[in-house]
Amino acid sequence: MATVTTSTTTKPTTGEPGSPSGGSPPGPSDARVSDENGPRARFKASVRHFIRSQPLGLAAFAFIVLLILLAVFADLVTSFDPTIQNRRDVKVGPNGTFFFGTDHLGRDVFARIIYGSRISLTVAGSVVVLSTFIGVVIGGVSGYFGGWVDLVLQRIIDAVMSIPVLVLALFIVALLGPSLRNLVLALVVVYTPRFTRIARGEMLRIKESDYVAAAEALGARPFRTIARHGVPNLMAPIIIMASLSFGNAIVAEAALSFLGLGVPPPNPSWGRMVADAKEWIRLFPWMLLAPATAISLSVLAFNLFGDAVRDHLDPKLVR
Repeated sequence: MATVTTSTTTKPTTGEPGSPSGGSPPGPSDARVSDENGPRARFKASVRHFIRSQPLGLAAFAFIVLLILLAVFADLVTSFDPTIQNRRDVKVGPNGTFFFGTDHLGRDVFARIIYGSRISLTVAGSVVVLSTFIGVVIGGVSGYFGGWVDLVLQRIIDAVMSIPVLVLALFIVALLGPSLRNLVLALVVVYTPRFTRIARGEMLRIKESDYVAAAEALGARPFRTIARHGVPNLMAPIIIMASLSFGNAIVAEAALSFLGLGVPPPNPSWGRMVADAKEWIRLFPWMLLAPATAISLSVLAFNLFGDAVRDHLDPKLVR
């Protein structure tokens, strides 16, 4: 008895032109799903979570933005020149014309506070940016290569960190002379080792990861591996350190200006304002309270914002 086999052929389904699988092309829903999982969507979700979970950090950030706007648009905020002396209005208390009063030379204290914020923010921003860049480069190279490179670089860092911060900054500024550039240079030397240590520690961990081993196996050069895989993955603690260092840099600039080694007069500086007003604190307290309050609030805002960023970025902390 013969067996008859019947074969059936199925006609392939043809899709639209340009569809590799013969199915329907990607539609708007697929693009929407891709957008929802993209980096922009993750960034927006992170910002929303920060706003909900860090109210103090959000308030501190608002104060920082206000401080920056006052510094940028100081010419529009006040009509007084912070360097012009007015002998007819010496040591005038706060009133409708002079919001924070005048100092012993008749200069408007409010105008000097606003214009002085430019110097404080310029110094702090320059120090943090330069220290971050130099520290990440040195720390990344030191941690990745190890051996004698790590030994030499870290001994230099140890030597710098063995000197007290203020003493080293005083020595550098006294050696080079008081100016804005020398002040920034001195503080960069002081703060760079902190970023170097953090970057080196993170790089020691990152270079043992699988993706770095894969990049090396594919023939990636060391500096390309550092820039492509090392730096992006060590930036979270660096960002936290940078946000916390802003307040410290403001205090350091005020301290050096208080000692006469900051920006030379007649440029307004919060630290120099405190130094000039210390002799008049009993009779004319507003001359000292205004710059001291500006320093305190600015440092507090940057520290609160730095703490909030640390809590938001550190996955080891329980929220």
